[in-house]
Amino acid sequence: MAEASRASAGSGEQLSATGRFALTGRILAVNILPLLILGGGLFYLDSYRTQLINERFKLARIEAQITAEALAGASRERQEALLVQIGKEQRMRLRMFDAKGKLTADSFALAEPAFRFNDISDDDWEQRFAVWLDRTIDTIVAAEPVQDYVEPEGEEADAWPELARARELGLSQVRLYDWNDGTPVITAAVPVGLQGATLLTVRNAVDITESVRAARTTLGFAML
Repeated sequence: MAEASRASAGSGEQLSATGRFALTGRILAVNILPLLILGGGLFYLDSYRTQLINERFKLARIEAQITAEALAGASRERQEALLVQIGKEQRMRLRMFDAKGKLTADSFALAEPAFRFNDISDDDWEQRFAVWLDRTIDTIVAAEPVQDYVEPEGEEADAWPELARARELGLSQVRLYDWNDGTPVITAAVPVGLQGATLLTVRNAVDITESVRAARTTLGFAML
């Protein structure tokens, strides 16, 4: 009887230890799950942003090419009217350069600017925190650095690398920049007609950043 009691006690201890291991495993799984969601979500957000930018690249190229076709052969007055109209409708800045690379028309000079870059000096703490979070996530996922957008001091076409390349190759060029509030700036340069003129379009794609931040908020709720 004593041996049976000891055997029963040993079995109980074994079952208890097994139960403890199973419980520990479940606890660890519950704690690891949010980390897995967070890690996978961060890389998903980076992939999502890249997809949005690639789609906008295609759109910028097509828009610039269609606009260049409309401008080719048009009178000076008609060209200026088109630059203003398209700029307002698409919230872009459009500039025309002649064969010598001299600026001949600027939609922002011809009419009220279609958009304005955000002045980060007026940002509240929520906006500053959102920018900080953007930068932090870029560091975590090792996102490729993007050149800051700075308006060239000169008004010659060669001040823009994409314009210089479009003039040299005769092919449309699209480039990505980064505004100081973390929003992407997408430019497109394309030849206009056969006389050496070129067109430059500039768009501050704030909607891409807004979409990514909205997805990030959803991820945060899912992790919680």
